[in-house]
Order: sequence, then structure tokens, then C-alpha cells
Amino acid sequence: MKSELYRSIPRCGNYHRPRFYEQFLKLWELILLENSFSFYYAEFM
Repeated sequence: MKSELYRSIPRCGNYHRPRFYEQFLKLWELILLENSFSFYYAEFM
């Protein structure tokens, strides 16, 4: 799973990669947070 995510990240220059990767991680965190919240909400309703 992790390697597939890493492979989907475009191979750009070393200068751009860290910044892009940081944004990607933030987005991934947000998605996970949203999913866990909706799951939690569904469990207790």
C-alpha cells in the first residue's frame, strides 16, 4: 500500500519534491482524519 502511494508521486526535481511531498502528506492526513471521523460517527448513531 505504502509503496504504491509513493510510486504515484511524480518524480520531479529534488528542489520541488519535499514541498510536494509535504502537501501530499497533509492531504493524506486530512483524508484519514475525515474517514475515521465519519466511521466514528456512523458507529455511535
